[in-house]
Order: sequence, then structure tokens, then C-alpha cells
Amino acid sequence: MGRSFRRGVPALALLAVLVLAPAAGAALAPGALDPSFGSGGVAGATGLFAATPAGGGVDGQGRIVTIGGYVDATFLQILPHIPFVNRILGDGSADPGFAGGGLLTLGQDPAGFGGTGPEAGALAPGDATLVAATAAGRVFVNRITAAGGIDPAFGTDGRADVGDSGGGVVFGVAAVPAGVLVGWTPAGGHPRLTRLTSAGTVDTAYGDDGTAVLTALADGGRLAVAADGSAFAAGPSGSAPAVVALDAAGAPRAGFGAAGVAKGPKRVLGDGRVSALALAPGGGLYLVADGLVSRVTAAGAFDAAFAPRLELSAVRASVPTALVVQPDGDVLVAAAADPPAYVPPVAPPVHRPGVPYATSSSIPPLPEDGGAIVARLTPAGAFDCSYG
Repeated sequence: MGRSFRRGVPALALLAVLVLAPAAGAALAPGALDPSFGSGGVAGATGLFAATPAGGGVDGQGRIVTIGGYVDATFLQILPHIPFVNRILGDGSADPGFAGGGLLTLGQDPAGFGGTGPEAGALAPGDATLVAATAAGRVFVNRITAAGGIDPAFGTDGRADVGDSGGGVVFGVAAVPAGVLVGWTPAGGHPRLTRLTSAGTVDTAYGDDGTAVLTALADGGRLAVAADGSAFAAGPSGSAPAVVALDAAGAPRAGFGAAGVAKGPKRVLGDGRVSALALAPGGGLYLVADGLVSRVTAAGAFDAAFAPRLELSAVRASVPTALVVQPDGDVLVAAAADPPAYVPPVAPPVHRPGVPYATSSSIPPLPEDGGAIVARLTPAGAFDCSYG
């Protein structure tokens, strides 16, 4: 099983770097940190208090983009989150061609697009970046140019006003062929998908006057989009994980689940909340719900045969919170791991060589310090023992 560690580095950010960064150290073993990248194989924004990643990837030039939010301690009681975009080069160094030094922050108040809840972010055509958040009771989407500036051609001065947030939060944003799709959930209501045109106005041709209400979900979790503009939103439904599929027009996608809805099994003590969602090569999806990785087929059925173990550590609880599907179908799963408050006096069992972790009674241990864990699963759901 692959394990990569770095104190204080969010699992999603670490996963993006490990999976998507250009591989400078081709001779390194799979899962090993590349010492030629950043500092000991890890790179990212520095100086941001309580930074939390919310999206990102690699743009067309091989530069790595991380989007998220941080807390300005000066405004701690006023503004919980301030959105940021960080871009680094393929060697892990800050990109001087982006916002003058690789880091763009989007303000400390509604006029500067300061968020009041979790942000969402994604890459867009032309090496642009999309950032969605709530501010002053509204849902906003900003488009950032490849140079790290606010795009004046999008919305009003680079900011599109989606509408009244209803006291809720955003859970996803993505570029689609017809423009931009943003997922958001009003407080006490069902999740919604709203499509904006490429100019940043609400596209009334999508769903019902621009918005599709996902009544099958109790809350929003994650959003993924296909190349044809189809959208997949995942979240809880009756305390079980579920995926809603919509076509490019915002209608239930034909041939997926029951009327466009795939519902998974309810797990003991689970609430169905989804922390990660990704499309699989050739159709289907992978998701993390209630700490477990599940596979949903292209026809919209939860695959009962895909059941990898939850535990990534024998020393402490570590719940997967991010995943990426590789072109060959293998799945990289990441989890944050803090130092345990209590270490059991009995050493964890040692894994027997050649025995897949999915069928073994042992769990690989972790080093004593905190950090992040990255594991690779095969398409069958077994831990790949050659990784890490």
C-alpha cells in the first residue's frame, strides 16, 4: 500500500501534486515522494492560516493549481473564509507569471468576494480558474485569467451573481461546454445546479429557468462533469449515499439508475455524506461516502463487488477524503492523519508479503508524526502492494 506523509499538508493538495505533477523523478518507486519537486516532494502556498483546499489540477502548461480558502486572523470574527488561488510550476516553485508571485487572494469582504462558507474551485478553458463561494447572502462565481487577474469579460467585473444563497453553501463548480455549472445548497433545502453562460449570466435554457433542483439528495456533497456537459452530483439520500445524473440540458440522464438517480446501501452509523467524487475511464464513477470508497457503474448501480477496506492505518483512524482515478483505472485515495491521542500497547499485525490488503487481517502502520496517507487501489478494490 502506498503511503505519503507531510505534516500540515491537506490530503487533497498532496494528492493533486502526487498524481498530476510532471514526473521529474521517473526512476523513483511508485508512491515515493520526488525530492526534485518543491521541498522534499511537497509544494504549495505558504503563509495562509488554516488553509483548506477545495479544488484544482494541472493546466495546459503543466502548472499545478490549488484553489481553496483560508482564515484571516485579523478578521476572524467577521469572515471565516477568504478564497485563494495558488499556482506553482512543474518543479514545485511559485509561478511568478500568476498574480505577480503565484498566489491570488480574493478579498476580505463581499465587495472583494470574501466567502462565508466552504469554497469550490475548478480549472477552465484557456488556463483560467473558476472560484465559487457565498458572500453577503449570495452565491458568486469568479473567473480568474491565466495571468492571475479577475476576468472582466465574465459577469460584472469578473464576478457572476448566481442568486440568493438561502443561507447555504456551494459544493462544486465546473466548466462545461455551454459555460459554467455551479452546485449549491440553500439551508434546509435540496441541492441545486445552476448553469451560467460563458459571459457569466444565468443560462435559462438549463433545467427550470437556469437551475435544476436535485430533490433526490438531502444535501450537496461533490460535483463531477463529463465532456458532453452531463453532470453528476453526489450526496446523502435518506442516510445513504446517492448520485444524481443530469444531461447537458439539466434533465435526468437516461439510462442511469432509476430516473437518473443511483442510490447506495445505508451503512451502520453512516449518514451518506460524500467527501469525494471522480469519473472513471470508460464510464462510471468512484466516490467516498461515510469513509468508504464505492464504485458506481455507468448504468447507475453501486457495485457490490467493489469493497475496499476503510482503514488506511493500524495506528489511528484515517478517513479517505479525496480520490483521483488514473487513466489505467487504478484509484488513488488520500486521507489526513493526525498523531493519535492514544497508541495501543499491542503492536499492529505485520502484513504478510504477497497477501492483498483487501483480504488480509492486518493494516499497514504509519509513522508517529501526523500528515497524509495516499493509497492506490486496483480496479477490483484491492490495495496495490507495489505502491509506496
